[in-house]
Amino acid sequence: MIPLVRAASLSNFSEVAFSVGVDPAACLQEVGLDEADLADPDHYLAAELVSRLLENAARRSGREDFGLRLAERRQLSNLGVIALALKQAPTLRAAVDLLIRFIRLHIDCLLLRLDEFDQSASIGVEWDVGVPVPSPTARDLTVGVLYRTLKGQMGPDWRAREIRFRRDRPASLEMYRRVFD
Repeated sequence: MIPLVRAASLSNFSEVAFSVGVDPAACLQEVGLDEADLADPDHYLAAELVSRLLENAARRSGREDFGLRLAERRQLSNLGVIALALKQAPTLRAAVDLLIRFIRLHIDCLLLRLDEFDQSASIGVEWDVGVPVPSPTARDLTVGVLYRTLKGQMGPDWRAREIRFRRDRPASLEMYRRVFD
């Protein structure tokens, strides 16, 4: 089975690409997609193509923070039916439980895990076994959207204690600080 991602994962792709001097049509064409593939947010795309598209756009633009630029423009509604359920969640814990349970409706190869400690919790983001590990740009986008979703549940004063990435430190942390407070 080919891992799939909702086209909504690429909402605002063209706008962000243009903003960093990249032709979105050329990036899409390079991986075998076009603008029509992004028109319906509920259309599913191969996760590998989405990952390659994001990495190509980051490479062409010279912006390793391309995924965070996309995440920054993300709205809760981009999560489709998951967003409707999250709006009704009475607590952050309930919202996290919903995300863990239903995130596969949005990205079917994504696994979320909640680990609880004394007075804190950690949310792990992993990719299903057998799936090619997504590009750093796709991982940044995923973690950025998850953070913005949780912040939307908790309110503007909420901050994560820390966010960790399994990769080399980016040359510039400006966008990381902006997206993750």
